[in-house]
Amino acid sequence: MLALVLIILAARAKLVSSGDVSIEINGEKTIVVPAGGKLLQTLEDTGLADESELQALQARLDTPAIPWKALVNALLWGVYVFETYVSWRQYRMYRRTAPPPALAGHVSADDFRKSQRYGRDKMRFSMVSDAVMHVVSLVSVNYNASAHMWGWGGGLLRWLRVAPSEQALSAAHMLVTTVCYLPLKLVLEAYRAFVIEARHGFNKQTWGTFGMDHVKQLLLSVVLGAPLVALLVSVIRWAGDAFVV
Repeated sequence: MLALVLIILAARAKLVSSGDVSIEINGEKTIVVPAGGKLLQTLEDTGLADESELQALQARLDTPAIPWKALVNALLWGVYVFETYVSWRQYRMYRRTAPPPALAGHVSADDFRKSQRYGRDKMRFSMVSDAVMHVVSLVSVNYNASAHMWGWGGGLLRWLRVAPSEQALSAAHMLVTTVCYLPLKLVLEAYRAFVIEARHGFNKQTWGTFGMDHVKQLLLSVVLGAPLVALLVSVIRWAGDAFVV
């Protein structure tokens, strides 16, 4: 996250021009405006579009007539179907019983079969895991899970007696989201480690080390993740309109 903030700052310094720029409109009129501004704001500031016209344009986008959820659902399904197709193609490769000619002289038949079994197990688990996360994403979108978690984040701040600024709410939302998804994450990762990896002799974890690793990850999310999210929001506010350029 810190790296992302630094990249944003560096990109803004390199990509956003300083000084004024000239805009020629239909070959008839030229206006001079500061670099890095938004087009709609520029049109309003220069009198080429009044506030009512801009509000009308925004209203056309912020309307129930546009099926935003349906569009997001279609995008989620499109990504899921494509990734599942790619995974299935890879799974079919793991069903081969003999190594390709290029590897035949370097890999024994027994090692190849073991590798293929391990690959099939991992790929099956990956496809099931992806299906579960796809369902979670659909439920989150259609039942406004993120909005509910934002509200729970506000409740967390009230319980901690912290002023509900945008930075604090964003950090609290990140923490609430992490905790809400943690049980499912633990189940999937535990199955992968103690069933899939253990079946093939690759698991070196105990339940104790598995639990401590995730406790450490959660603590890092609190100690590092929340402040960095707040910092990112502050950078966005500091950059203003130029952030999206």
